[in-house]
Amino acid sequence: MDRFRAFRFTKELHVRKGREFNRVYRQGGRAKGRHMSIVAVKNRLAHSRIGLSVSKKYGNAVRRNRIKRMFREAYRKIRWEIEARAGAVDIVVIPRHTEGKYPLAELIDELPGLVELAATRARQRVGRTRKGERKGRKHEGKR
Repeated sequence: MDRFRAFRFTKELHVRKGREFNRVYRQGGRAKGRHMSIVAVKNRLAHSRIGLSVSKKYGNAVRRNRIKRMFREAYRKIRWEIEARAGAVDIVVIPRHTEGKYPLAELIDELPGLVELAATRARQRVGRTRKGERKGRKHEGKR
C-alpha cells in the first residue's frame, strides 16, 4: 500500500480558505478550455494545490459534488505532469457547462495545458496594475 501513498489526495493539496481563493483570483492568470476555465498562480509550497468553484447554477448538491469529484480525480491522476509543466501553482477550476457531463479522459487531456497557459499568463501580469500600466511609473501630466 505504501506505493500508492503518492497518489492520495490529502487536504494539503486543496485550496481551501477564502483568502487563498481571493489571492488566486486577484493575482492569477486565466485560461479557458472546452470543459473548464482555469485561474492559476505560483505558490511558495513544494506542490500544487487545486480549488473548485462550482456554483448553484450547476444543480443541487449531489450534482455539484459529482462534478467536483470528476475534476479532483483528473487532477489527482495528472498532478505530477502539472507540476512538471507549470511548477508549484495554486489552481482554481471553474466548470464551463451546466449539464454536468465531464468525461474523465477529456479532463485529463485538457487540464495540464490550461494550467500551464494560465500560469504563464500570471507570470506576465507580475509588475502590472489593473489598467495594464507598469507599477512605479507616474502618469504623464499628473503630479
